Amino acid sequence: MRGKFLFLCWVFTSLFTFNAISAQESIDSLLTLSKQTSGKEKIDILNQLAIKYRLKSLPKSIDYAEEAWSLSEKEDYNFGKGEAHKIIGIAFYLQGEFTQAMEQYEKSYRYFINLGDLAKVSAILNNRAIIWVSQGEYSRALDEYEQSAEINIDLKLYESVAKIYNNIGMVYSKLGDTDKTLDYYYKSLELSKKYNNKIGKAAAYNNIALVQKSLGRYDMAIEYYQLAI
Repeated sequence: MRGKFLFLCWVFTSLFTFNAISAQESIDSLLTLSKQTSGKEKIDILNQLAIKYRLKSLPKSIDYAEEAWSLSEKEDYNFGKGEAHKIIGIAFYLQGEFTQAMEQYEKSYRYFINLGDLAKVSAILNNRAIIWVSQGEYSRALDEYEQSAEINIDLKLYESVAKIYNNIGMVYSKLGDTDKTLDYYYKSLELSKKYNNKIGKAAAYNNIALVQKSLGRYDMAIEYYQLAI
């Protein structure tokens, strides 16, 4: 048993080390490219660097995004500015600085609305909804999520719609509305089934199981938990 435990520890440690090395190699590659490029291409690379640094150093992530924004201003590259604001907003959110995050999201939202980039607009709506939920502003969160869902339906991005329905279900769960909670979890499940999204199906089954358990329907809860595995 001890040998099995040590083997599993070795596997997890090896995987973590491999992922860390892979991430660093990706950063090194982007750093090299950033020195070899200019204009919009350089801006896109700087924004990618900002994303990569998100898990390593939030201050560095913000620094690279701010550099991307500064160059975007010189190049009159509104997509680059919108993306930089979004990345900075996420960094602020991860630091628990919700007001600053919302300010950045609002700036990003305006750029992407003007560009007509609805996929990016949807992403910003989702990010804002997450903050509203954390602050207990559930009606505002639902409004943002519903707008995002409508955009993704228009874009035929149904896997994204399934994720949003799952999020909406979680909000209704916080509001204590069991019927609507289950309604949205089942909607999420049906879409995930239709497009064979295994992760989406597992998430929906698990959430439905949690609701059934809370209602004392233990047999149904076990059934859905088993389906989630």
